[in-house]
Amino acid sequence: MLTIALAQELSGRVRCWAVHPGSLTTSMGTRDATTSPAEAATRLADLLDSPDPTSPRYISLDGGPDLPW
Repeated sequence: MLTIALAQELSGRVRCWAVHPGSLTTSMGTRDATTSPAEAATRLADLLDSPDPTSPRYISLDGGPDLPW
């Protein structure tokens, strides 16, 4: 709800997204994780550089369609 509230308050000035990093290969990650933190950071940077104006969004860095709220 914070993402949605911020998107409403900052409409047209800032994109507000909730971002799920996906399953990362960290000491706290699951055994079947396949994405390194460095790859997730690159994906996040690419997302931030995108011209997509959609706000609010709930996004997974693993790709695919937006996640359901």
